[in-house]
Amino acid sequence: MANPFEYSDPVVGDSFADRKAELQTLTARMLTGQNVVVISPRRYGKTSLILNAQARVRRRGGRTGIANLFWCRTRQDVAQELANAVVRGPLGWLRGRMEEMRRRLGSLPGATLTVEKDGFQVSLSPIKPQSDWTAEIRHVMKLLQDVRSEEHPVSLVIDEFQKVAEIDSALPNLFKSLTDSELRGVSLVMSGSRRHVMHELYAGPGAPLLGVGEMLTLDLVPEADMTAFLLERTRSGGKDMTNEGAALLFARARGVPAYVQRLAFEAFESVDSVIDEAAVERAVATVLKRERQYFEVIYEDLAPNQRSLVRALAVEPARSITSRDFLDRSGLRADSSAQRALAALEAAEKVELGPNGWQVTDPLFALWLARLGLA
Repeated sequence: MANPFEYSDPVVGDSFADRKAELQTLTARMLTGQNVVVISPRRYGKTSLILNAQARVRRRGGRTGIANLFWCRTRQDVAQELANAVVRGPLGWLRGRMEEMRRRLGSLPGATLTVEKDGFQVSLSPIKPQSDWTAEIRHVMKLLQDVRSEEHPVSLVIDEFQKVAEIDSALPNLFKSLTDSELRGVSLVMSGSRRHVMHELYAGPGAPLLGVGEMLTLDLVPEADMTAFLLERTRSGGKDMTNEGAALLFARARGVPAYVQRLAFEAFESVDSVIDEAAVERAVATVLKRERQYFEVIYEDLAPNQRSLVRALAVEPARSITSRDFLDRSGLRADSSAQRALAALEAAEKVELGPNGWQVTDPLFALWLARLGLA
């Protein structure tokens, strides 16, 4: 039988690890025109959650789409990405009806519509010379209101939303204005993985998007739920997993959903019938061996003090990186050096503050550091 675990792409359907409460909440908000701010560390299943919610929304008559701002560098890029997300998402039901789509886009000055093999493609031109693309973004977003109805609620996911602040500090205010006026009744789901930036946008003092929507923060799936998921999925694939094996797998992956699935995939491949603790350890060794070159590049790109810091944190998280004990075991000479290294690593999302103190963000990278002699 096919391996029941998935890790390389966003996970949908039965392979999606247990987030029933979050999925129900997000789906309900999207169907009732409520804005939601989704904040999640990378690899916690944010995109999988969103795609599963969108599938539910569509089954109930909703019209939804997704824009990803990850590659956007300018306001023009944002406008272009939003335009294609709207055309392929909430307006996607018009696929094959070119004239009707052109009519709908008549309110969007400078829009050129073409048909590609995967659907409509829209290209935007500035409304006026030296445009700052504010008007263009407004026109694009107003299309969402135009196609909304009681039978067909409209929603748009804007992923990697923190990019708006990186592109232009005034851009978040534009989206605040849109949600306050033109987009009432339309659900915007603004999701991001750079937690400190997202919190500054939505929850910090003077946050430009304070109160714009309900905040949904993704934490780890509880261990009991995740281990139950592991046992059920393993059985669905015609094999078994021991309770001890599931607990060890959860611990080695530190409960991060994507890494849990990665190790579970390898463990499932390695056995004929039962995944026990030994099989989990073999899976860990296999993954670390395959990722060695990638981890080496990450490590070599770090400054010397940063290397010392992650090596020490890989062995044991620390609540204080300026304590004499930590400085001694990390080899850092001064607390100022440790603080500078920590600030740089946190900004690069290489370390994070966990339940037991500062830790290496990627649990597999931490295992590699600790096991291969770098620590």
